[in-house]
Amino acid sequence: VAVKHASGVAAVRVCLANKDVAGAEAALDKLHAQWESSKAALAALPPEQLAGGKVAKMRAELNELACEVQDLKDRVVLSWESGDRYEGGWKDDNPHGKGTYHYADGNSYEGRWAWGVKEGKGVFQWAAGERYEGEWADDIMHGEGTYTFADGSSYKGGYCRGVRHGQGTWTYKDGGSYVGNWEGGKKNGKGVYTDVSGKVVYDGEWMYNKEHGEGTFYQPDGGFYTGTFFEGKRHGQGQYTSPAGDVMFKGEWLDNKPVTSTSQLRQPKQSSMSDVTSNQPGKRLSFTREQSPSTEMLPPPSTPRGQAAPAA
Repeated sequence: VAVKHASGVAAVRVCLANKDVAGAEAALDKLHAQWESSKAALAALPPEQLAGGKVAKMRAELNELACEVQDLKDRVVLSWESGDRYEGGWKDDNPHGKGTYHYADGNSYEGRWAWGVKEGKGVFQWAAGERYEGEWADDIMHGEGTYTFADGSSYKGGYCRGVRHGQGTWTYKDGGSYVGNWEGGKKNGKGVYTDVSGKVVYDGEWMYNKEHGEGTFYQPDGGFYTGTFFEGKRHGQGQYTSPAGDVMFKGEWLDNKPVTSTSQLRQPKQSSMSDVTSNQPGKRLSFTREQSPSTEMLPPPSTPRGQAAPAA
C-alpha cells in the first residue's frame, strides 16, 4: 500500500510541477481510488499506525494534494499598477488557497491564503533580510513558527497575534541561546540561558527579559549563586558556592553583593572572595548577554484586491 501510495503521490506532483490541471486531476483520482480500495487492509493495522504513523501521514498527504490540485485549477497570475504581483489560488476577487504574493517593495509571501488574508502555513520574506516561516491566522503570525533576523539571530516557538508567546528558543548571533517561556514578546517565566560553548549560565525565572525570581547563576570559573534575583541582579536571599564546592556566603544580597563585611565571609582555602565582592574587571558578578530584538517586523496587512489586470 505504501509503495503504491508513494508512486501515486509522485505522479500527482509531476503534473502539479508542470501545471497540468487535467493530468493532476486524473492522477489524484487514481490515488484516491487506491486509498479507498486499501481501507480494509489499512483497518487491520495496529492502532498506533492508524493514529500517528504511516497511515495518518498518507491520509494527510492525500488531503494536501487535493488542496494543491484545487489551487492549480483556480490559479491566476495578476499584477497591479503599484508593482505588486500575485500568482496562485483566487476566489471572490482575493488570494485564496496556495499562492505567492510579490510586493513592490521587495517583500514576498508564499503560502496559504483564505479570502484575502494569510491563513495557515506560509513564508514571509522581507527585503531587509528577515524571514518568518510558520503558522498564520487572520493575516498575523500566530501559532508555531521560526523567525530569522537579519543579524543571524533567530527565534523558534510560539506566537500569539504577532509576538513571541509560549514556549520558544532564542538563538543569539554569537551562538548562545535561551530556551523557555515567553509572554508578550519577552522572556517571562521559567527559562535557561546557555552560552556559546553550551554551558548553562542561568537557570531560573525571568520577567520582561531579565532574571527575576528564583534562579541559579553559574560563573565561568565553576562558582555559582542560587537564590533570588531582582531585575537581573542578585537581590534577596541567596547562597554563593565556590568552584571548590564550599558555601562561601548564605544570606541577604543587595544589588549583586552580599549584605555583610568581608570578615564575615567564609574564606576559601586557596583563593580570595574577590569574585563575590569585587566589581573589578574580569570578576563576573552577573553575566552579560546579547539583548534580543524587542519586536519582529510585521508584514503589511492584506486588503481585498478587487479586480486586477492580468499579468503581462
